[in-house]
Amino acid sequence: MSVPRQVRKRDGRLVPYDRRKIADAIFRAAQSVGGSDRFLAEQLAGLVEALLARREGAPPGIEEVQDAVEKVLIEAGHARTAKAYILYREQRAQRRHDLAPPEGEAAPLVGGSLGREAGPFRKAALAAALVQDDGLAAPEAEEVARAVEQRLLASRLRRVDESLVAALVRVEMLARGHDSRVGRREHVEVDRRHVREALGPGVAGRRAGSPGEVAQALGEQVVSEHLLGEVLPGPVAEAHRLGDLHLYDLGLPLSLTALALPAARLLERHLWGEGTTRALGLRRAVGALRRAVHVAAPFAARTLALEDVNVLLAPYTAPLEDEPLREELRELLLAPELAAFPGRGGLLALELGLAAEVPARLAARPVPSPAPPGLCYGQVADEALRVARLLVREQRALRREGRRVGPDLVLSVPREAWQEPALRALVREALAAASEVGEPRVVFEHGGRPSRGSRWLRVEEGDGPDPLRFDHGDVSVASAVAVNLVRAAAGAQGSVPAAMAQVDRLAGLAVEAARARRSLLGAGASEPGGALWTLAREDHPLVDLHGAWHVLEPVGAARAAALLLPRGPEDERAALAAALVDRLARAALTAAAGHDLPLVLAQAPVEEASLRLAALDRDRVPGAEAWWPGPDLPSYRPGLAGQPGVRREPAWARQAPGTPWRLRVRHRVDSGSQPLLDDVLAAFEAAGRDRAVVEYAVDPWPRRRVRAEQGPS
Repeated sequence: MSVPRQVRKRDGRLVPYDRRKIADAIFRAAQSVGGSDRFLAEQLAGLVEALLARREGAPPGIEEVQDAVEKVLIEAGHARTAKAYILYREQRAQRRHDLAPPEGEAAPLVGGSLGREAGPFRKAALAAALVQDDGLAAPEAEEVARAVEQRLLASRLRRVDESLVAALVRVEMLARGHDSRVGRREHVEVDRRHVREALGPGVAGRRAGSPGEVAQALGEQVVSEHLLGEVLPGPVAEAHRLGDLHLYDLGLPLSLTALALPAARLLERHLWGEGTTRALGLRRAVGALRRAVHVAAPFAARTLALEDVNVLLAPYTAPLEDEPLREELRELLLAPELAAFPGRGGLLALELGLAAEVPARLAARPVPSPAPPGLCYGQVADEALRVARLLVREQRALRREGRRVGPDLVLSVPREAWQEPALRALVREALAAASEVGEPRVVFEHGGRPSRGSRWLRVEEGDGPDPLRFDHGDVSVASAVAVNLVRAAAGAQGSVPAAMAQVDRLAGLAVEAARARRSLLGAGASEPGGALWTLAREDHPLVDLHGAWHVLEPVGAARAAALLLPRGPEDERAALAAALVDRLARAALTAAAGHDLPLVLAQAPVEEASLRLAALDRDRVPGAEAWWPGPDLPSYRPGLAGQPGVRREPAWARQAPGTPWRLRVRHRVDSGSQPLLDDVLAAFEAAGRDRAVVEYAVDPWPRRRVRAEQGPS
């Protein structure tokens, strides 16, 4: 007489005998009728074991073990527990019967790592896979497998497939704080709906300008699914799917979100033709800029910015009168390399920076051949103003003709000196164009404190992790993650401390997402065959991947505060919204500092995250359908579709938490009529007086392209 070492399962397999499982079953039955004595359950399991030890022959079957449990419970006087146990057995038997496929039908398929071979769901095979692939201890793996089995039985589905079981495994593992590899597909697929839409009306959220862009969009879907399933930490991927986070550009993991390159160095790399005459100098410089755009554009996902373009062209324009110069600049704006923007179905933009004054970083820099020997950029300030004025004028004329002009213009002006006659004339020219076609945007700079970057992020010297690269290095954004503060508030049941704890959790996930993106970028630059090797690993790298910024975008702070204070006054709600953003900044920056990760809070220049997260929350958060009445698209960024007027919105914040936000002023004008230039100039002057404002943009959306036959306005 001995304790059994094995038990035979219903499918014939032999598994190790485990007395603890018997005790668990007895205790669960006792709990269902009000019992709470775990020690008694252990004693009764010992009696069951003694009863099984009396038998001889083959290992007992699972039904024999359960019969022994019933016998012990009844004979020991625990009739209520015995009745609950018998009822539980009958329910499990009925569920197994319901799950079994009808005769003639194939069994549920759970192939791959879940079942090893196609066939019925096997709890033991799942538990073994969790031990082998995920490193779980056997007891915990058994608990996960049992929970998945119970969910399948409760579903009453007659057929299940691998994807359903894999999803259940991920849910159970996530609840236990684990990231599961079990059940992940060996291949990545594109959702049929996405393919159908791409072949018909087009890919959601982007324009398909060519068959190649459709194929690219579908390819990005494949890569994004791979990242969510295989590369990103499980909690991060789940947060993106649920709408707690929004990860920008998952389909382009080896591209930087925004790439702002030192145009002077690019020009030197691509300027060919030593010994050419000065008459052809401008043509050579324009060709160099075109080559630079062609080479650098594939490395950017959202924005490619080239700075000080008018200063770089100025040394080669002196021999030309205004009309020939305008023709050359027209050729530049209509060049195929520039006309290809916006790319990626409208997502990738090109910014050409214009400087109202020659930046100090360029003033003493020698102009490369074929310019006259000894010439420095600081000597061509007047010519740079002329090039800027003609570029603005020519872009306006082309857009009025209905031409497709790819680049966006950005004009940098000194806040203190723009009233000088020459600079004021340039600003008036720029604002006249902006009020009609929306370009250029104007960036304010403090005297002695120039800024660099793109619309995603501009920094001043001292802001970046490597000040030595400020003058001649890049100012790039490696990744962007949006955090849904509404989700943090919705699950807090009106508790501000609980909401703050959720903000801390989401901040940690956002930093983990940024770390994963940095690892991918680093891998792409580590070997000569990598996608980023030429950009980051040449003798004079254009991009410092380690020092590239990672943008964290707070979304829905005002709505989150309204959820937490539904009857609170507006000033208290505003203070709470600011406190939520500040808490996000503190938690994220603290976590990022521990990983030497340059992180900055910013509002993305696109509405993508605000639209997606709001659309998801409208269907999940009680009462959210009333937040956006009428035909308006749900969005957490208010006012973008509002009435004409001046709106101040946050642009980006310094690294230190609690510091004031730098502001972007968006002046929406009536798209049905031409605004008065004096009104636009007055709004611009008011924005310039506020030192927190770093950008002024006129937004006549939809940007009207006045046809040539309408004549000038």
